[in-house]
Parts: sequence; structure tokens; C-alpha cells
Amino acid sequence: MAKRTILGEQEIKAYDYPPNFKSLDRKQFLTLPTALQKHLLSFRTDTSQVCFHLTFGYFKACGRFFSPTRFREKDIEFVCRRIGIFAYAV
Repeated sequence: MAKRTILGEQEIKAYDYPPNFKSLDRKQFLTLPTALQKHLLSFRTDTSQVCFHLTFGYFKACGRFFSPTRFREKDIEFVCRRIGIFAYAV
């Protein structure tokens, strides 16, 4: 039988939140493929575009989905600049 590991508080918090990207990681994981960039234009609101973009990037990085309330501020700013949204509200 496999041995079960119990996570500590810090490990649980790290698991529950999206990865903490450095600049190069952000460029790698938060860049959409061309086909998805075209699909992104079909979303009605800027918020939907940013959420989709971040959800894709986080899933690409660690294979899990996260609540939008846990998206990291720097990642939101990066995606907003990337898709041309300069004024945003969190």
C-alpha cells in the first residue's frame, strides 16, 4: 500500500494558489498559442479574456485550475498589458 503524505500548512497554501512566476516563467506560460489568441477575441468582456488567459497559463504550468480570486496581481497586470487592456479593476 502506498504511503500517504500529510502536507504542512505552507505546503497546503502553496498547493491552493497558482504558481509564483518569475519574469521568464510569466513569458513562457502566459503566452497563448496563435489559435487561442484568435479565439480570445470571441469573448465579450475584458474580464473574460483575462480570466481565460490566466486559467490557460496556470493549467499549462501545473495542470490544475484555480479560483480567479487567487490569481496573482503581477500575472493579471502582465496579461492586461499583453492583450492591450491598460486600465483594469481587480
